[in-house]
Amino acid sequence: MYFHVSNQNACMDDEAKDFLLATYVLEEAGVLQDLGDTKQSELASFVMHSHWQALEHEAQYRALPVEARKTLDAVEALDGPFNLIESGKALGLL
Repeated sequence: MYFHVSNQNACMDDEAKDFLLATYVLEEAGVLQDLGDTKQSELASFVMHSHWQALEHEAQYRALPVEARKTLDAVEALDGPFNLIESGKALGLL
């Protein structure tokens, strides 16, 4: 999961930053008041959830023995985004 979430976040980092900046600007301009109880921090939490997941998975990954991490780091397919469902099917898990 570490590689999946990390690569997913890398793909959407620019958009997430743009969204966080836009929600902050709208909050400061008073536009988000029309959303009732929804606050800028709640919207930001929605976007940041996957980043928190990545940190949690990274901590688990770093807890692995060094040799296990080296083996995983050597797998080129883990360096980029991949389709988790397709991977599961290819492994016969789904």
